[in-house]
This record gives sequence, C-alpha cells and structure tokens, in this order.
Amino acid sequence: MNKRLGLWIGLLGLLAMLALGEQALAEPPGLPHWLWGTVTLDGLLVDDGTPVQMLTQGVNVITTTVLTAGSDAGLYSVGVPADDLDHPGVQGGVNGTLIEFGIPGYEIGQTVTWTQGQVLRRDLHNGPFTYTFVDTINGESDFAFPAHDGNPGLIINANGVDLGATSLQIYANQTCANAVNAVHRCFQINPTNAAGRDATVTFYFYSSQIPAGHSCEAMNAYRWNGSNWQGLTLESRDCAHDPHSVRVGGVTDFSQFVLADTRPAAVTLLTFLGLPQEAAISITWETASELENLGFNLYRSEAPFGPWVRLNPQLIPARYPGATFGASYEWLDTDVIPANIYYYRLEDIDIHGTSTFHGPISVTATDPAAVTLLTFGAASGLTPLVPGLLLLPGVLLLLFARWSGNCLNCHRKVTIAH
Repeated sequence: MNKRLGLWIGLLGLLAMLALGEQALAEPPGLPHWLWGTVTLDGLLVDDGTPVQMLTQGVNVITTTVLTAGSDAGLYSVGVPADDLDHPGVQGGVNGTLIEFGIPGYEIGQTVTWTQGQVLRRDLHNGPFTYTFVDTINGESDFAFPAHDGNPGLIINANGVDLGATSLQIYANQTCANAVNAVHRCFQINPTNAAGRDATVTFYFYSSQIPAGHSCEAMNAYRWNGSNWQGLTLESRDCAHDPHSVRVGGVTDFSQFVLADTRPAAVTLLTFLGLPQEAAISITWETASELENLGFNLYRSEAPFGPWVRLNPQLIPARYPGATFGASYEWLDTDVIPANIYYYRLEDIDIHGTSTFHGPISVTATDPAAVTLLTFGAASGLTPLVPGLLLLPGVLLLLFARWSGNCLNCHRKVTIAH
C-alpha cells in the first residue's frame, strides 16, 4: 500500500511539474547562479537546439541549447551550483564575473555579470552594437582585438613599425556608411603614428553579416580615402570557418574600412517606387549620397524575371556626381497598357564601371485621363522657383532650385520624360 501511494504521489508531482512548466521558466529556481532568457536572431525567435555559448575572458565555460517549454519559444536557461568546480571563473559564488555570449554564425553584443544567489535574465539578439578598443601596437607580432565570443575581431601586424596608441571601433551588425553592399561589420582604425606605415590587417566577419546576394568567396577589404573606396592588396581569405576572414597587406593609410565582394556601391539608395498615373506609370527614386556615381539605367519587363528592356536611350546622369548629399529622380513611362502589370529594375553605375541593380518593383497601369498636374516640394535647404509643373509626355522637365544657405544633405528633384 505504501509503495502504491508513493507511486501515485510521484506521478501527481510529475504531472504538476509539467502543467507548471511555463510558470517554472518564468520564475526559475533560485540556484546560486541561474541565467535564462530568449534568443532572437534576425527578428525571429530561434528554433530548438540552437547552441548558446557563455564565455569568460574569451574562454567558453558553458554551452547550453535553446529548448521550448510550454508555449514559450526561443528560451535558453542554465544553472551553475556554487560548488561546481567544472566551470572555472563562475564557480564558488564568484561575484562580478563578466559573461559574454556566442552563437555560431552570429555576433551577440549582450553581456551579463554573475551575481551570487540571484536569478538573472538576459535576452539575446544580433542587433547593432559597437566595440571600442585602444591599445599600443608595435613590433612584428600579430596583435588581436577580441570579439565577445572569443574569436578575434581584428588582427593588426605593424611589421616592425611602431603604430603607437591605436584606437579601433568595430560596428557590428549594421550597414556601413557610404557602402550599401558591404558586409554589416565596419571598421575604423586610427593609429597615433599613421604616416609611412606598412601594416598587415586581418578583418573578421560572420556569415549572418553578409548581405543577401553576396558571398565570402570574392570578399576584399576597401579603405575610404575621403572621396572613394580604395581596394587593398588581398593576401588571403578564409571562408571555411565562421567567422570568416580577409587578410590584406601593405596598409599605409588608416580610416574607415569595409569588406565587400565588389567595390562598394557609389549610391546610397533611399527609395525606389512606382506609382500609376493617368495613362502612364511614374517611377521615382531617391539617393542619400552619390559618391562616385555616374548615372542610372531603368529597365522594364512584363514578367518579374525578365526579359528586361532598357527605357532610357542614354545613361541618366547623376545630378551631383561625388556629392555626399543626394537627389530625387522621376521617370514617366507612357508606353503602358491599362490593367497590365509592369516590373521595373534600376541600375546605378559608378565611375569605375561597376553596376548595382535595385528592385524589381511592380506597378499596375490605370486607365488614361486628360491631364496630370504634378506639384513638387523641395527638401530642407532648398527654395523652389517653380512650385508646380504641368507634365506632358515627350518633354524633359527639371525642377530648379536655389541655395538658401549652407546645405549638407540637400536633394534636388529631376523629372525625366521621353
């Protein structure tokens, strides 16, 4: 009788634990060190089995996996007893130990500090963050700046020359300025002794930081020289391991560096839109800057994957070639049939002949009407001379503007018809 009673009590206890599983995760048991939270990558909670590494001073001390419990998704949790001697640096109730995190293929910026006898929550994600380092670099040895997960973030070899106190910023998981097609991991290197150097630099990046449509196999490093991107001398690249790396030599000047499989795009495109008009389709695009920009080609198709027909007989020239501010453009496509769907792609071409495609976008043509009146507005810093223009097919119309003081981020609208 006692054995049967004990068995029933055990079963009831197990059922109660299962029923309260979600609550238990919301309030984990108070072990001396207990850490838990959610893992979100690229905006989505991760699947079961995703490994989560916890590191101290670059050494992996604990690895756990994401496990779903109840209705909760993307949860990880780990407990470390105070007398656990298998985890150096976190055993024995050591307060103040900084814990960093690693997830294969991703860069995680969150950290947490162990607190004795506390239940700690730290939600993890691959959002943007910045490393800042300052160290003295000289001699002929590799000097490594570490990432959170124990991998190097960047390695510099001064090749026997004294760089002095060198500051480094690594901008992780973010788009690099003036380089829309570059890896989402940007570098700013500023040595005290910058003139006459000849350094070797190895840049590291994660597979998740490569933009869609690009690959590691053709990556090189580029340096911003104040007006354009300068390709560096590639010595090697490693795409077999994650993080990947690109090693370049003969680095004589320092500033902003990016990684890309082609020379970084000259144009930072803000918008590329299509709008049905009366008996036409208006295609507009706007740039944030036009560094090294030569001009544009606009293509149309009646299917999302082509074939494509170029609409402009000649290259649409950039309004402000080499400018750090942008411009707005509009092309009026009058050769359309009402109710048909049309697809458009925009190609920007830089002064080196490198082209970058944007789109496609799709627009459905509408029924014609007599006349269309377009009213234009000027961006901040511009005063329009003509507030509105009557847009007629076959005419090139420009909205001119005059400066109203110093303007750093001004846009001028160009309306192109044929």
